[in-house]
Amino acid sequence: MTLISIQSRIHFAAHVLEEALRAELEQAGSAHVLVLSEAAPSGSELSARVAAGLPNRGAITRVEIFAQDTKYDVSARVLADGAACKAQAIVAYGSARAIAFARKCRQEIAKQRYGAVPAQDRKTLRERSFLPDFYVIPGLDGLPDPCTTTASGRTDVKIAPPSVIICDPTILDGASEEGAASSYANTLGRCLEALVSEDFNPIADGYAVEGLQRLVLARPRPDTTRAGQNLMAASLLSALAQQKGPGALQLFTAALAGQTGRAIDAGAVRRILAPRLFGDPAMRDFAHEKVVRAILGLPQADAFAGALDKHLDPLPLARQFADMGLARDDVQAAADVLRGTARCPVPPPERLEAILEASY
Repeated sequence: MTLISIQSRIHFAAHVLEEALRAELEQAGSAHVLVLSEAAPSGSELSARVAAGLPNRGAITRVEIFAQDTKYDVSARVLADGAACKAQAIVAYGSARAIAFARKCRQEIAKQRYGAVPAQDRKTLRERSFLPDFYVIPGLDGLPDPCTTTASGRTDVKIAPPSVIICDPTILDGASEEGAASSYANTLGRCLEALVSEDFNPIADGYAVEGLQRLVLARPRPDTTRAGQNLMAASLLSALAQQKGPGALQLFTAALAGQTGRAIDAGAVRRILAPRLFGDPAMRDFAHEKVVRAILGLPQADAFAGALDKHLDPLPLARQFADMGLARDDVQAAADVLRGTARCPVPPPERLEAILEASY
């Protein structure tokens, strides 16, 4: 059985950020809001716009995320702050990292609230009912990858989607070429992962196909307003396509981050691995290859790996893992995660080893 669900309300329009955020918070009656974002220079335009959308009355608790922080550091700071734990809503904005860290904080707040309930009363309650409302405002790198843990009794908390997603393409104005390139490669990789997946979910496939089409529209001029709109749309669609479950590149990137203890550029990883992985003979029978070739303009006569690599070639991103400053041992350790997974299609061990060796 395939479960197809869209549980988040989504606002998508230029100049919608402030009004949509204010309207949503007021409608929900959120008098206490916890705001999380990456640490940024004071007076940043995006922070000012988010502040303009917050309630004029009530309590606002702000938590900044610093470069050296892990999601566990940030969630511990939030749990230690009595005011933050009382928040009725969480607003996270600006980066996938900030949204992912806020998601962790939301989980931990719900866990703490649930734990405070007398044991005899928990039988009639679910931990999910203690989640604060969650409002996210994606930046250039879009939404984070979904949680992959599904074995615990609290999976519904871990994978609970945001209450509201506010996509305002105007916040991409002035984005760097490198950032736009990373977003492009990350989005393309996510779409391909969805289309390669053997799970039957036609809605997710539709998101992925439309995501690729939007990428093509964004490609000619990544610094124009229309290109920014299409890039953000493609990024959102690729995230929605991930309801099929984690793909090989998502698992590999997460394993790299865990192994190195630092943030990993998911776009660079997907730029390096997508042509080699999806062009490998062991992965050649995915049903949507002709569709992908037609949308991206990849010649039918050319090998898929070479054609896709050529398509990505203009992007100013690393071409090898060594260029990302990654040690060979870290890459191998991340590869072990893929070798042991049954969650998504991957090449046989000997082929995967060859792919990673060529990628280093």
